[in-house]
Parts: sequence; C-alpha cells; structure tokens
Amino acid sequence: GELVEALDDELPYLAAEDSENGRLRYFFDAHVFPVSRLGSHAPKVHFMSVFFSSADAVCAGPQGTDVTPIDAAVDLDGHVFIEDGTHETRRAAFEEYEVTLLCGDFSHEAFPPLALVYSLAYASHPFVPRSLHANLSQVLFHLPDAAQAFGRVNVGQFRKLLWDLFHDADKEEEVHFKQTFMFLTQQLLFYRYRELPPQRA
Repeated sequence: GELVEALDDELPYLAAEDSENGRLRYFFDAHVFPVSRLGSHAPKVHFMSVFFSSADAVCAGPQGTDVTPIDAAVDLDGHVFIEDGTHETRRAAFEEYEVTLLCGDFSHEAFPPLALVYSLAYASHPFVPRSLHANLSQVLFHLPDAAQAFGRVNVGQFRKLLWDLFHDADKEEEVHFKQTFMFLTQQLLFYRYRELPPQRA
C-alpha cells in the first residue's frame, strides 16, 4: 500500500481505499510536531488553561448548562484561549501550563485534534471531552492514558480539584502515572510527526 495525506477532514484516521493500480491507499493526518525537542520547554508558571476549539465552542457544564469562553474567563481570566489557527496562540495556551482543559466539538477536525498534539508536545496534561477520549486509542494505544476524559465541568471547581490532586503528596503516584504516559506519548508523537507529510512512510 501507499500512504496519502488526507485532504478530506471527514476521512477517518488511517482509512484505506483501493487505488487505480490495485494498491491500497492509506490516509493519514497532516499534523507537524510543533517543537524540536522532547520534554518540558518552559517553566510551568501557571497551573491550568482552558482552550476552546472555536469562538462559539463550549464545554458541557453542570446541570445541562454550557460553559462558554466568557464563562470560563470568570474563573480563569487571562488563561482562556480560543483556536485562531496560529502556532502562537496554541503555544501560549500550553507551554507554561501544567494542565489544560480542551473544550469544543472535535469530531469535525483532523484526528487527532491539533490542540491535543500541542498540549502533549508542550507537556501540559490534557483533559478532553469524553467523546474524544473514547477514540484516542485509534492513534496510539496509550494515548487514552496520557489524556483524561471529563463529562461535565465547573471550571472553578475543576481547577481546585486538579490543584489538590497535583499538589497532594499522598496522590503523587497517580500524577506520576499520568506523567509517564504523557511523556511516552509525546515521544511517539514526535517520531510520528517529525517529518513533513510528503516524507512520511
């Protein structure tokens, strides 16, 4: 078979179809790893960011409500980011944060979502919608271990809960477990995306 860049975002990851010469064509995502080395790239001077996939994206909130970027900013003013298609915004959303909450409907984006790739590249623990988390093993077996699923979220309470988890000595092993898989997945994604799409085989 041959690998072909997927130009149609609706194509599932590693979809295959017959080509004219009888060989199978496998489609893959065209992401590029955003950093040149592994590990943590800057001091984690902030604890949590919230990243929305678009200006009208929401997170499922408590009791059937929606959490908008404006709502999230009430609890985390200055730490809420909205996808604008630029490397600079994604870098700002993840590089200096220990954890990040990804909000939005990622089902219509290239898979895996670029925001997830960035959060792992910059070693910011990603918390993702349950619907996204359920499909992550399609990319890498341990990717679901590197990310954490959530259903509904109250941003302020969620931050407090995570702060307690990440700074409680009695729960240190749980955090180290997540860190192990985050850095393992970071390494695997680095090798997956280090070459530009036309050179991948």
